[in-house]
Amino acid sequence: MPEPLRIALLIESSYSFGRRLQQGIAAYAQTYGPWVFHHEERSYDDPAPAGLKDWGPHGVIARITTPRLARQLAELGVPLVDLCDREFMQVDHRVLVDHEAVVRLAIEHLLECGLRNFAYSGFQGVSFSAHRQRLFSEYVENLGHRPHVYLPPPPESPRGLMHIATDALRHTAEFNRWIESLPKPVGIIGSNDIRAQQVLSSCAQIGIAVPDQVAVVGVDNDEVRCDLCNPSLSSVNTNAFQVGHEAAALLEGVINGHRSRPETALIEPAGIIRRRSTDVLAFADPELSELVRHIRQHACDGLTIGQLVKHSGMSRATLDRLFQRNLAHTPHAEIIRVRINRVKELLTTSDLALKQIARLSGFTHDETLYRIFKRTTGQTPSEFRKAAAHING
Repeated sequence: MPEPLRIALLIESSYSFGRRLQQGIAAYAQTYGPWVFHHEERSYDDPAPAGLKDWGPHGVIARITTPRLARQLAELGVPLVDLCDREFMQVDHRVLVDHEAVVRLAIEHLLECGLRNFAYSGFQGVSFSAHRQRLFSEYVENLGHRPHVYLPPPPESPRGLMHIATDALRHTAEFNRWIESLPKPVGIIGSNDIRAQQVLSSCAQIGIAVPDQVAVVGVDNDEVRCDLCNPSLSSVNTNAFQVGHEAAALLEGVINGHRSRPETALIEPAGIIRRRSTDVLAFADPELSELVRHIRQHACDGLTIGQLVKHSGMSRATLDRLFQRNLAHTPHAEIIRVRINRVKELLTTSDLALKQIARLSGFTHDETLYRIFKRTTGQTPSEFRKAAAHING
């Protein structure tokens, strides 16, 4: 039996993102091991644990968040995979969340809600927040809208993400004024769930209705934090499990000499988890809002375009123009979008057969569902279900 690989994990366990990274790594090791881990409770900016060099790791998977940690890991001289996008040292192998895909998913969700005003709030001195802010501004400007951004002043001596987030509360009055000044209705994206929760707290404090005036989206899908918010927080699932799983595969390849070339893998988010903080239809045209709501309520009951035309009292051509002007797709495409989202939900949360899923999502035949799902997502239903099972651990 081969000697188990000794792998040091320097990943914070104080956030759900870090814990999901660890679950993905553990899942890989259970399948392809045996591995032995050196792991201990740590926070975002902790140094390397004492005695790590003496333990003699074969490799390290780390979130390199400080120059001090970068120096300590360089001294080890062993294969390393970094899961953080802060350039504190030259690292040949990285696995990162695709920030561009995260921002795109959040904005597209707000567009689906009918919103045309977009805002972003994060933290200064935090790399992922800076990346997402830049991408947010570029994306919104390309849509022809004005991006609204607020960042609280950084602490005089920042000591990690939680300290930065807590210090931001000292600027709540200024933050409240910024939210009040935004054109309404507006969608606000928080750099992570922590910041999004602070947005919701400010809205409650100053009496702004969520989601009717302000819809809020977070990032990371920390389920406990999202459910503790009032209203519950919609959030982007950053697919941290898959980030960890790919990092483990990459490290093993480096250790065995199979993946020696520099490599940075970007992992796309797994989707957006819709909760009450974005449960709104904010189209300027109230007739459109009613029609979209009608589609979302009845698409999975077998709603047809003919039935929608009759319900609207418009001609088919007028209905198509209304949807194209506001949603950039036809009412038929909206019906299919709602049905496919229902299929994804059922594939993820149940073990129902495809024929049953077709019936529950409004498709006449499972063959039709299969064809449209493959065309829409690039995956077969079984491939999607398998990938979702990996993501959910």
